Amino acid sequence: MTSPVINLLVINFLVILSGAAIGVWLARHPRLQSPLPRAALLASFPLYHVLFALLAFHGTSEITRLQQDLLHELVAMAGFWLLAWESLRHRAVLPAALLAHGLYDGLLASAAAPWWWAGFCGAVDITLALLWWAQATRRHLLDG
Repeated sequence: MTSPVINLLVINFLVILSGAAIGVWLARHPRLQSPLPRAALLASFPLYHVLFALLAFHGTSEITRLQQDLLHELVAMAGFWLLAWESLRHRAVLPAALLAHGLYDGLLASAAAPWWWAGFCGAVDITLALLWWAQATRRHLLDG
């Protein structure tokens, strides 16, 4: 019989592996090979956090907590939307913003998200950031 700690480590490994696999799939998806769809993808990620904050609301006694979580997530969403907009003009912004969102998932996102979300979404974000940064660097080296 395995210990609960080993089970949790295996589950977290699978969560991160699943996120990384989806990140690879998204990075190679033919419809995500131009700046606009990539910026739209980055802009969509914070919407999940707003949804989680709304879903965490369980009654009027928690209205202050809901307001705090929503305000926190809406401010973060606005920041990532600005980064998505800026990524249309400067390609280097996109990988940096995705990396920042991956760190945000693990460190700053509200507790309203499911326990596995930070590992999963963080893995998607960081995988996309690394692959798209490598792709942009490779193009720059080939063009220059």
